[in-house]
Amino acid sequence: MEGRSPGAIVVREPTLVAFLCKVYDNVWAGAAPFTPGEEDAAEALLRLGEHRQAERFVVEQLATSGVRSPRVRGVSLRLRAATSELRQRPKLLARAVDELSRSGDRLELAKALADLGRALLLPGEGTRAGMVTRRAWHLAAD
Repeated sequence: MEGRSPGAIVVREPTLVAFLCKVYDNVWAGAAPFTPGEEDAAEALLRLGEHRQAERFVVEQLATSGVRSPRVRGVSLRLRAATSELRQRPKLLARAVDELSRSGDRLELAKALADLGRALLLPGEGTRAGMVTRRAWHLAAD
């Protein structure tokens, strides 16, 4: 076996086959259906002040991501909130937090919570904003 590359294996145990199929389905469901780097591009455009171009990226991602990937949907909703009117942001960010909570991506969830905390300060929900921001800090610290 030395010097040979790993090859395929045959699995005949039905419970192991079923388990491997479920693992594959879960990985596939979380796969990003868009070109890698688009969310980074949208975020960079926002930082550069190119809100319309960033919005175009984000709207396209939301149209193509469907419901299969909570992470992609959550990140896209967070970035969409950044391109939206101030009064629309809390609602979009709350949806982003919901999606990212299901995705398991703690960093993106912390970002969405921090953005939600800032968005809640504007309509005068200081107490709720503080609680959300503390949750973001705890996630980021872990």
